[in-house]
Amino acid sequence: MDFVTTTELQKHASGIATKKSPSLVLRHGKPEGIMLPFFSGYESFLSDYMEAYEIEANREKLV
Repeated sequence: MDFVTTTELQKHASGIATKKSPSLVLRHGKPEGIMLPFFSGYESFLSDYMEAYEIEANREKLV
């Protein structure tokens, strides 16, 4: 996994986006986001991940 700052992401987005490994985006040393490489055939993994993210992000509202 690669670690990039938001500044590096802004300056080198196209280079970072073409990497074949996940990149963790950091702001002030704290995780802000993650960039995952996309491979054909992994659409179901991505939709499962996004569903899990939505459930976790809205957990208080779902209770």
